[in-house]
Amino acid sequence: MESQFHCNWISFYSKMADKVLSFREKQSVLAEKAEEIIQSCGLNLKPVLHGNICPFTVFATFHCGIKIENRVTVLRKWAEFLELDEEVPTSFEGIPVADNVNFRFYGVSAKAGTKEKDSLDLLRKKVDSLWELFEAGIRYADNPDEQSRDWLIHAGNGLGYITPRNTMGLYWIRSNSYLTLDSRSRNYLKKYDIKIRSHFSIEEWLEWMREVRLKMADGTIPARSFPELSYDAWVDDEKAPQMNNDRGVYWFVGTYMGKKDQSDRLIREGIWEYDFLPKEDFREYKLCSNYVKSMRKGDRIALKTTYVRFKNDIPFENYGKKVSVMGIRAIGTITENPMDGSRVKVHWDEVFSSPKEWFFSTSRKTIWRVKPEEMDDSNRWKGEALIQFAFHGKPQDISRFLGSAANQGVVSYSLQEILREGCFQTEKSLGEIFRRLELGKNLILQGPPGTGKTWLAKRLAYALVGSKSEEKVKSVQFHPNMTYEDFVRGWRPDGRGHLSLIDGPFLKLVNQAKADSSSRYVLVIEEINRGNPAQIFGELLTLIEADKRSPDEAMELTYSLGGEGEERIYVPPNLYLIGTMNVADRSLALVDFALRRRFVYATLKPELELWKKWMIDRGFEKSVCECIQRKLSLLNDQITKNLGEHLCVGHSYVTPPEGVCPADLREWFRDVVSSKIVPLLQEYWFDEMEKAQNAEQLLLE
Repeated sequence: MESQFHCNWISFYSKMADKVLSFREKQSVLAEKAEEIIQSCGLNLKPVLHGNICPFTVFATFHCGIKIENRVTVLRKWAEFLELDEEVPTSFEGIPVADNVNFRFYGVSAKAGTKEKDSLDLLRKKVDSLWELFEAGIRYADNPDEQSRDWLIHAGNGLGYITPRNTMGLYWIRSNSYLTLDSRSRNYLKKYDIKIRSHFSIEEWLEWMREVRLKMADGTIPARSFPELSYDAWVDDEKAPQMNNDRGVYWFVGTYMGKKDQSDRLIREGIWEYDFLPKEDFREYKLCSNYVKSMRKGDRIALKTTYVRFKNDIPFENYGKKVSVMGIRAIGTITENPMDGSRVKVHWDEVFSSPKEWFFSTSRKTIWRVKPEEMDDSNRWKGEALIQFAFHGKPQDISRFLGSAANQGVVSYSLQEILREGCFQTEKSLGEIFRRLELGKNLILQGPPGTGKTWLAKRLAYALVGSKSEEKVKSVQFHPNMTYEDFVRGWRPDGRGHLSLIDGPFLKLVNQAKADSSSRYVLVIEEINRGNPAQIFGELLTLIEADKRSPDEAMELTYSLGGEGEERIYVPPNLYLIGTMNVADRSLALVDFALRRRFVYATLKPELELWKKWMIDRGFEKSVCECIQRKLSLLNDQITKNLGEHLCVGHSYVTPPEGVCPADLREWFRDVVSSKIVPLLQEYWFDEMEKAQNAEQLLLE
């Protein structure tokens, strides 16, 4: 293929970089100008953080998901400020852009216990490191000798691994010397057997670019320079899908924004978009934005709404259970993706006067990507059937779905079932916990002993998948001897005198969820702080973050089945983690900040008022329930005052197990106090046994 690459931006960007470098000791002037330019253009970008700005972020102000005319306007204002005589570029084909949501090249996550001054110091060090990389990158590109190379390596090592974003910045300022690691370039180079690793040191990146140059020189790669290669990768990516859906990807997308159905407007305007508010739900925003960016011209798309129904006009016997329904409002083809992470243009082929209803194998996700060839054999037929139904007018084979093992009995499970079974949470608080789980993907239930953490964790998992499915909800318990090899993958005896690589429970569930992308899967980790989570998760600790749940973030495992560089793993977005953590036992390992940052938390407390109501509703004597509630409340007040709230006694201690109905609740309570609560109190007050005895007397008198 002969490239049609032409541009006028390389020289301009190079000279602009030299001008920006002159402000290294005058960052405040540069930061003030950046804010002035962004505000004057009416853009919703924040290039300055606490008065700091790095040189790469200056270039990101016109290299992000904004309209072409806005890019040109911003660039002209920078050219005027920096007194550049070069013609301002007006075409940007083939130039990789930063993400609008997180387009700054710097930032420091706040950690618990970190003082504001320390956080600002870390931020300034990060910005200084980026300035160092910026200057070293210019010097090495202009004079590639051993001394400047060592300077560049030193600057890069100061930032750790080289990231796609850093390579993008270096590409902007010296495009002929550096090749970006953006996704389009990576996908393009795979066609020419160029191996792409998940992490590069800067030395490895420099060596990798040397390999690419050699393949360009011998004609293996049909490009004569890095900018031409980047342009060809962009053209290749634009042409790849065409309009006949060569990728075989189908999108089923929601229509509600701000609790209002926007179907009519989306169809009328020939678009699909999603309002990612509220902005404080950053993880959900990032995840959905990445999904939208992965949509391609030619992909098929359907507007859908998802709801539940009982008996009304359902074409099969549902035995009084709720049935999930997905209504298809319209179908079409994606014609353009502006890559702003929020919308695509669509030619709506057909609009239905009333929704076409599909039963079973539905998804409540706003964006649901369906590609049958990526599903396992047992579920592929469901994906193919859905596509035939939505896009080709084929009726759904209800009898086949009823006959599949996954739908026997059509039994559903929801938050209402949790409330009925006795979770001792209000409907509002339970809904908030469930919302945190849906958005954050990873949830830890923490609290004192006896607050029902394990009980609730499993039922939240059932509600998330929609049924009490042993196939989709798995449980493990961490302990001090658990390792990465037990949990993810490791060498194990195969019974024939040899060692084999065996996948652990986490990787098995990862693969199961990837093969069935239309369903949700949950791993419940009991006592997550009894082991060393960072060691047990290994490199997958990074990949469990909600905004890293995509193939683009895939990494090689420590133990690879396919050999080095051939197997890369990512955690799919339909796999959720729920951990439980006892905050009373201080002998357990503290959860480090790296793990804490990747989980959202919900704290459970003794809910004795709700416990009392639940017990009375089930026929237990009101006066006895009130007495038990009063005694435990007094005990917990005493514990809180002397030892701390984290050691309170939870309601689970005095809740009869399922199937047990004490004839005499008083005697049953006395037995619980003697056999369970008193030994706990003796542990609490092991050096003040008189307090334990007084507490026992309080409970039993």
